[in-house]
Amino acid sequence: MDKSSLSMDKSYKLIVILALLVHIVYLAIFLRYGIKALWLYNLGSVIFYVIMELLVIRRNYKVATILVHMEIELFVVFNVIMIGWDFGFQAILVALSALVYFNPFTVKRRIYIFPLIEFILFMVLRVWSLHYEPVIQAEDATGLYCLNYTICFGIILFGAIITKIGTDRLERENIRMTRDGLTNIYNQEFFVEEVGRVLRTSSSQYYLLCTNISGFKFYNELFGVEQGDKVLVEQAKTLKASAEEFAVYGRLAGDEFGVLIEKDKYKEERMKEILYNVQKKFSTFLYHMHICAGVYEIKDHTEPVNTMCEKARIAVDEIKDNYDRYITYFDDKLLQDSLIKRRILAEFNYALEDMQFCIYLQPQMTGDGRILGAEALVRWIHPEEGMISPADFIPALEESGLISKLDIFVWDQAAQVLRKWKEQGREDLYISVNVSGKDFYYTDLYETFTGLVQKYGIKPCNLKIEITETVLMKEAEKQMELLQKLRDYGFEIEIDDFGSGYSSLSMLKDIIVDVMKIDMGFLRKTDHGERSWNIIRSVASLARTLEMYTVTEGVETKDQVSRLLEIGCEIFQGYYFAKPMPVDKLEERYLE
Repeated sequence: MDKSSLSMDKSYKLIVILALLVHIVYLAIFLRYGIKALWLYNLGSVIFYVIMELLVIRRNYKVATILVHMEIELFVVFNVIMIGWDFGFQAILVALSALVYFNPFTVKRRIYIFPLIEFILFMVLRVWSLHYEPVIQAEDATGLYCLNYTICFGIILFGAIITKIGTDRLERENIRMTRDGLTNIYNQEFFVEEVGRVLRTSSSQYYLLCTNISGFKFYNELFGVEQGDKVLVEQAKTLKASAEEFAVYGRLAGDEFGVLIEKDKYKEERMKEILYNVQKKFSTFLYHMHICAGVYEIKDHTEPVNTMCEKARIAVDEIKDNYDRYITYFDDKLLQDSLIKRRILAEFNYALEDMQFCIYLQPQMTGDGRILGAEALVRWIHPEEGMISPADFIPALEESGLISKLDIFVWDQAAQVLRKWKEQGREDLYISVNVSGKDFYYTDLYETFTGLVQKYGIKPCNLKIEITETVLMKEAEKQMELLQKLRDYGFEIEIDDFGSGYSSLSMLKDIIVDVMKIDMGFLRKTDHGERSWNIIRSVASLARTLEMYTVTEGVETKDQVSRLLEIGCEIFQGYYFAKPMPVDKLEERYLE
């Protein structure tokens, strides 16, 4: 049963009960006066309202409304005819007419015929009273007069009260239906409705914006949902504070907000400022909040609003991981990229089963060109499209959570290659495999990796586990405990892209790892190249102190190799030695 039905039940039940009590009072009065015809009538009315209560219980409101009006009208007419105009019974007709308009649950237009009937009866009774004497000459009209007008006042007051209650309830219901419960701005459904209304009634040009908080799920996990809610409330307040510029604003879903703004009122710098102020307030050393917006220029006002929102989302998805950009604009290229991403996700499971994925290996070498092992990298060989770049499918899979399925496939393929090398007498070679942050949550890493070495009969130290420092940013203690269990089992742990994050040094004091991979960014040409070499020298020295060995990525020239050897680097990976290649090509080149 909905709230409106409950309220209607209460309203009608109260009306019937009050009418019943009033007729009991009349019954007592007319018994006191000894007017038999009137006390018998009121006795009948008491029985009548008992029956009405049963109708209300059964929610037969239509019949109950008609019968109650007819009973009261008949009661007034009978009393005026019997004892006269001076007792004020006719005033009840006026109050009853008002009650129809007061009642917030009156929805049927035909109900308004009752005030007309009651007006006609009032006028007829007045005319009758001027020309005819009452049937009974009753005395002492003052008491009944006051009672009747008190009842009239009570009817009007009751109508006003239920109207106020009904209006407040309807207002609350309207707010509940149109507002987001957390932020108190428009919810998605009403935002879409209101945007459509504005566009239908206006010829102005508009932008539709969709804002997004990068990694907001991570923020909730890191700081708690309550703190995450504060971020959303603050963003809503910021939009509300700028409401004079905005036509419509609302919360679309989760951390997404939508804004409709007239094109000539839109200022990109102002929007950047709005987004920046919120992210600045909630950014910490552990988490740099990034709020960005996708902008869609509305050219067709008849286009479905949900489609407009989706295009704005496509735009914001393009930059939500780019911390240097706050705003981007939808165009056909973004749409094409989005379609590619959706196609990737749609085809992924079949492609994995069809063995369209394979591993490529990039050798890791000594300075004199001796292979020690390789890093496993995944490639997608599509039967129609050919080679699909990892830059196209990896981000899409990470965003969707499917990356773990692909990672497990890569690990298994690497373990199979290691078994083959073992059978060929090359148990000295290793393969490094990447473990993403999501793998810690979607897979049982300990059971998976120990299961692989048992299944294929290989040494744990030959299947190296490569992580980035960012995987330890949340639930660090739990993750470090897991990594230590894997080390105790015999696996070696590598830190990939060391030096690219904010907490590299801090992390080293809390976790024991075996290999430090120096980020290739240090080898790129810059105006401060010598400073990069000094940093590499310091990192290599630190690694030796911590009894770790280094792998330097992105090595492209002989001079780089020579200088890296001079400062103590041991193992190298990069195009100078070899690009990633299929397993058979690596075996042909280095193992035969």
